[in-house]
Amino acid sequence: MSDKALLRQSRVNELLFRELGGTLTVILGQSLPYLLTVTGVRCSPDLRDATVYVSVYGTHAKLAQYKRDALALLKPATSTYSSPVL
Repeated sequence: MSDKALLRQSRVNELLFRELGGTLTVILGQSLPYLLTVTGVRCSPDLRDATVYVSVYGTHAKLAQYKRDALALLKPATSTYSSPVL
């Protein structure tokens, strides 16, 4: 892959990272009892596919439930574009 293509891929990764993180903040606001953040984005070399990594932070006792809730919350959006990796 050329340097130009790698630069483009990196820029798209960063753009998606910022936009998806901002979108989660706007849509979800402070309505959740846990913190859901975008931790990374990796686009394929042809920029047709992207994997978005998210983290869920909350109290240790309820973390497993929070993760299930977060997946359920994100599932409708991911089915529009692709399917989530569990």
